[in-house]
Amino acid sequence: MSLELLANELFVDIFEFLNVHNLFRAFHGLNTRIDQLLLIQLQKYYLDFRSITKHDFEVFSQQHLTSINDRIISLHISDDIETPNLPELLLSHGYRISQFIHLKSLSIDSISSFDLLNQIILQCHELSYLTHLNIMIQNNHDPEENFRDFINSIWSLTKLTHCNLDIRYPYATWLLEMSAFSKSIKYLSTRNISYNEYNLSHLIKHTPQLRGLDMSSIGLFYNQYPRVTFSSLISLHMVVECALEFMKNFFQRIPNLCYLTLEINNMHLDGQALENIFVKYFHNIKTFRFKMTVEFSPLEDLEEQVDQCLDSFRSHYWIAKHKLYVQCDWCPMDVNKTGLVYSIPYAFDTFNYIDGRQSKSTSPCNLNNKSRISSKIVHYAHNKIDFSKFSILDPVEFVNIRHLKIRLPFNDIFWSHIPRLDQLISLDVKLSQNFGYSQLQTFLDRAPNLYSLRFCHLNNFSMKSFGINSRSIRRLEFFQNFQVRLKYFNSEECTILSDSSLAAQCEVLLIDVENRTDILQLINVMPNLRALSVRPKDNENNQLQSWEITENLIEWLHKNLPSNYTYSITRNFYNLARISIWLSTAS
Repeated sequence: MSLELLANELFVDIFEFLNVHNLFRAFHGLNTRIDQLLLIQLQKYYLDFRSITKHDFEVFSQQHLTSINDRIISLHISDDIETPNLPELLLSHGYRISQFIHLKSLSIDSISSFDLLNQIILQCHELSYLTHLNIMIQNNHDPEENFRDFINSIWSLTKLTHCNLDIRYPYATWLLEMSAFSKSIKYLSTRNISYNEYNLSHLIKHTPQLRGLDMSSIGLFYNQYPRVTFSSLISLHMVVECALEFMKNFFQRIPNLCYLTLEINNMHLDGQALENIFVKYFHNIKTFRFKMTVEFSPLEDLEEQVDQCLDSFRSHYWIAKHKLYVQCDWCPMDVNKTGLVYSIPYAFDTFNYIDGRQSKSTSPCNLNNKSRISSKIVHYAHNKIDFSKFSILDPVEFVNIRHLKIRLPFNDIFWSHIPRLDQLISLDVKLSQNFGYSQLQTFLDRAPNLYSLRFCHLNNFSMKSFGINSRSIRRLEFFQNFQVRLKYFNSEECTILSDSSLAAQCEVLLIDVENRTDILQLINVMPNLRALSVRPKDNENNQLQSWEITENLIEWLHKNLPSNYTYSITRNFYNLARISIWLSTAS
């Protein structure tokens, strides 16, 4: 069937599922009918500027964005290594967030400046429909006042109902000093901010309509403080790291809780202890999900302790009333005698797995079948100890994996745990002394949709050995786990890389090089490169201050890069500079 035979309504339905800049790049200008659908009939646009080429960004923002900005309902921008300085560049083109008058959702990733964020949030105050805000920021240098202004500006958004703040900032406790009150925020996520009784009370006081809270660990709750009841909360996701009595003091403050998700560390609560807490404090609970790290006694039989733990979750309260089933994983070779106890189905994004693991559960469905765990992110480690003498009581199979972290080489049993890799988009590989390139190649052949390969290498790694290939990989990252005494690639190794099949299709490259001139070499010979993040060794000059080195780098970049490229320079904890370059090349 010809595409032209499709009804307009079908075109509109299909277009509403696609990112708007990809729509215009693929369909604008084909004919008058398609242009009319794009510019007149289509009423909802989802604009995601992540991973866009600089050329496409310039073309779209200058030629098309003005004509549709009143119909954009979702906007996602980022200042990461793939699109450095994009938010600032968007504003420099004369755009204001307030121009997107029907915007409902705004997401901002990897911005390091509270000043820029404050500009954007202040413009959001003019939006009448903004209900969802997602911000990820890492900032180590801005003064506390800027962060406080930023938080107060968010809490002053009158329509905001859902707020997700992934903030890595040493003075994030300024959240306690907020003066603004939000009568609209109902669901809040602050996964990297810890609370105690005082600052949580302060948060609830300034967010009186809060119904759902997703947070990091919570500090101590004491009876001697005036009791504050968090009656609005019905949903809570939190990390538990304090003593049981303090947790009880907190739990009695949330009497209307219906949905609870716990990540429990450094505390062993068996089913009976949890049942006592729930019966006493949680009368309205509907859904309970948890995972808990358990330290078993080294003096008693490990499997008997596992059975005792599981038996405590076989009561009428858990099985019949709440239909809650629990699984316990442990490794017989583990000298620390630790285990992982969690509700099933598994309810968390990340799962840490090690070869030789054994499992038991309270679920009747898992007695004779392989356990299937659906988790987006899996960290898979192989055990060097021979565990062939141990029987696997409940083999596990991972499904729906999007991101995987592994070490090479791994045991062949790996393929029984992860037989399908068709949904995998990101792979984080760490090499051991015995290089496993053939095994890595086999892995890549089974991952047809793999986009990103993150490659952790040793100091003695040679690019001459790196002869792998993949048709799907577009992002390639070379890194080391430590930040000093790094392995920098010389010009010969950069040439070997640039001549490889992976480099020919690579769009995003992260690498450490010996000389800054290698930056130009990589840019000139990699035809599809749109973003380069590089740490040059020759910027390490102990005779100069960091600002002098930065000024020197800026001068060199300005002299050697085309004027239509943009770049940013950031420094890590060890004061090593990383240059992120956004190339302006036609795609």
